[in-house]
Amino acid sequence: MSLPRVLLVLLLIVLVALVSLVSFDFDEAGQGVSRKLTQSKASLGSKSDQYDLAVMHEKGAGVERSDAKAAVFYEKAANQGLLDAEFAMGMCYFSGRGVPKDHVQAVRWLRKAADQSHREAQYELALRCANGEGTIADIAEAARLLGLAAKQGHAMAQTELGTLYRNGEGVPKDEMKAFDLYLAASRQGNPYAQFELAEMYELGVGVNSNIVDAFAWASVACVYAPYFKSYPRMDRITKKLSASQRSIATQRTREIYEQIESKLRKK
Repeated sequence: MSLPRVLLVLLLIVLVALVSLVSFDFDEAGQGVSRKLTQSKASLGSKSDQYDLAVMHEKGAGVERSDAKAAVFYEKAANQGLLDAEFAMGMCYFSGRGVPKDHVQAVRWLRKAADQSHREAQYELALRCANGEGTIADIAEAARLLGLAAKQGHAMAQTELGTLYRNGEGVPKDEMKAFDLYLAASRQGNPYAQFELAEMYELGVGVNSNIVDAFAWASVACVYAPYFKSYPRMDRITKKLSASQRSIATQRTREIYEQIESKLRKK
């Protein structure tokens, strides 16, 4: 092989090696560059980047997985008023994730976010108020907070508030309102609300009795939460169906499930 041809081959080998190196750099550095930019901005005090970096540390996404470091950056962002970070700090203190467990501090952070209409914070704070965790037990305050989150479409808040209205705890007893709240949560695919709704249809509580709808909602609940199949309620409702109602109830189940799934897909 002549010298020019040898040099050409060597040059091609070098070029291939360089291309491979660059490809490797892009494959690995695509996130790396983004990570470094996030870290840089976080160090400069950007609250959104501090929050993003906290999430990265919490999940171990491109950085060391560390609950302690996550809590540090959540707190930095929270101290600058970032709502999601305030909520995250509340949950960190409640669970003792990255910080010492402290229910009083958890409630303080949750309330900061809840007072600014953060619906997850409103829901979580309501649970603490109901159970007296980090604050004085106050079922009326819990109901108020659940109401705020429920108005923002929080399905579990709607479900919990429905139960309070059904039982008259913290609010005047109102079975029709309980039914409406269960129905709103059920349409979002919440199985707990669906199973409660089924019983209301079965017993005619807050709505006219309808065993077909009772079976349909109970069956849909079992799709999202299969353990409900073993509950006595499911067996009781099924036994109340007549032979002629079974096919109608099956079709109704399919219709409800498809409506919910269609709605969920659009989110």
